[in-house]
Amino acid sequence: MLEILLYGIGTIFVAVFLVYCWYELLSEKVDVKNVKLYCAVVIMTVIGTFLNYAVPHIIRMLLTVLYLIFISYWFLHRNVKDIILAVLFSYLILMLSELLLVIMLPILFKVNINEVSNSVYGGLIISLLIAVFSLLILKTKFPKKIFN
Repeated sequence: MLEILLYGIGTIFVAVFLVYCWYELLSEKVDVKNVKLYCAVVIMTVIGTFLNYAVPHIIRMLLTVLYLIFISYWFLHRNVKDIILAVLFSYLILMLSELLLVIMLPILFKVNINEVSNSVYGGLIISLLIAVFSLLILKTKFPKKIFN
């Protein structure tokens, strides 16, 4: 039960990054008074946590992209093309961050990434690091130039 709770907390970091990324890519200002924004993060956390434990990896990726498209369309009210591109691009940033993390952690800290991710708090730490790496990538000028 603790593992699921910690994974859910880690998913919150990723969900917040995704929402922020969509706002940045679509050049919109984050409206912290928008209740739909908070509902979207909660829904993304619950669905993401469920999918992690109930669905095989390849199918999970497809379902994740689909539910992210629906959720972002629901609270951003943009055209479908922009939403799909923003979701795919933000997911690509997440995958790139995860790849960099998997390569860099063992080299820099001499740790086994499998041991870290299987430890009690390891998944939470990795999710936080992925969100931070993703944010750093997003804050460079490169993603916005490609997206626009």
